[in-house]
Amino acid sequence: MLEASGGALYGMDLLAAGALNRSQPHDFALAVLGGERVRDLKDRDGKKMTDAYLVAKLGREFDWVPRVYERTSGYVHLSQTHLIGALRLREAVSESDRSMTINISAKDKPLPSWIYIEAVDAFRAATEILLRYVHGWAFTKANPELVKKWK
Repeated sequence: MLEASGGALYGMDLLAAGALNRSQPHDFALAVLGGERVRDLKDRDGKKMTDAYLVAKLGREFDWVPRVYERTSGYVHLSQTHLIGALRLREAVSESDRSMTINISAKDKPLPSWIYIEAVDAFRAATEILLRYVHGWAFTKANPELVKKWK
């Protein structure tokens, strides 16, 4: 990508190289680099790029995205995930003994290994999607005349 077009550097290159988390038109890239929040920007259809909108749009092509977003967004935003993570039910000694421990700690409680495997799989798949978009940008940058003909 950085060698395309004789090594010319564009705002899109900085955004892709810096975070490798978006591949969008130049105006979008420069707006994000300038501090604009993605959710306040509009896509080419005039829709605000909120999390919900982007998840739904990406979910049309990658059906796993909405499910993984739903499961993982609870770790980012204060949610039931955080509340449940702080609670530990104690093993009942008798039927009347219904107690729990509230854990406030810098360490999370251990989770089943399948949760970590699923998270790694999701990151791997998301990285593959990202690289596909970055490859598309590199092709566009290296072949402006060809891309102009296609438009």
